[in-house]
Amino acid sequence: MLLAWIALSERDDDLATCVAIRPSIPRHHFVKLLAQASQTVRARLEALGVRPESEVSSAVREATIKAHDRSTAESATVIAARHLVEQLHAEHKLDGKQIAAFASEGKFEETSAALALFANVPFSLVETIMIQSQAEGILLLAKAIDLPWPAVSAILEMRSKLASVPEVDLNFCKLSYGRLKPATAQQALRFHRMRTKTG
Repeated sequence: MLLAWIALSERDDDLATCVAIRPSIPRHHFVKLLAQASQTVRARLEALGVRPESEVSSAVREATIKAHDRSTAESATVIAARHLVEQLHAEHKLDGKQIAAFASEGKFEETSAALALFANVPFSLVETIMIQSQAEGILLLAKAIDLPWPAVSAILEMRSKLASVPEVDLNFCKLSYGRLKPATAQQALRFHRMRTKTG
């Protein structure tokens, strides 16, 4: 039902505001909602103070690939996810299987945090790639960090379920992923890192 409301809210400012002020709305849905929201909705949310102004502004920047400029604090769920991922990494327990497990369990923040850690890019950049309708960004990111296909597949399936993006043809994606050269993916990732530092 929430995904349907988010889809409908793209054309209805009142509905978009009502959905966004729900305290239980997951962060990835909030970011997606803000990405397609009108300036009227954004202004209403900031005026209502339902979420801190910095978080609303941050979500807008993330959704429009300007998230690396943000200096505001991240949500508690993101902080917890990053902490868990960093702890697993320190204990040498973070790998492709763990990322696949996160994705299979629908743990959007943990999956994004793990990808960000391995790729050495901001969490917000990964989050933006995750909510985009096209799968190419995920394939490039995964190939750059040499993620095994089962993990990539689990991430793509999770996106379709949680981020309200269209389902992808996994067979086609697997073929594309196999053909994708690591050097090409790493070059694209370097570009994103440079843009993050200079943007």
